[in-house]
Amino acid sequence: MAPTRDPFADLLHPRSRQWEQAQRTGDLCSLTFRGIPRTLRKDLNAIAKSLGAGQSDLAKVLLEYAIEAYRSGTLRIGAAPLVTKNSLFLDNEKRAAE
Repeated sequence: MAPTRDPFADLLHPRSRQWEQAQRTGDLCSLTFRGIPRTLRKDLNAIAKSLGAGQSDLAKVLLEYAIEAYRSGTLRIGAAPLVTKNSLFLDNEKRAAE
């Protein structure tokens, strides 16, 4: 009688991450951001649909624009301390909260 294969054997050996590593070596990479409010995702989807573009393409354009605005000083972002970490906000949001 042949020995049975342990169903948990794959859990004991780390899987190869070669494919993931190969995907990160190029200029393009795939990212997932957590903590994005549902309303913001719906707005992103609606704008992308109205432009006939994909959400990823729109997100890329908006991130590029925001980074350039931040570097040029047009977009100012500060950090507000929370109990466990810092939270980012736009300067005008801070003034409105005070």
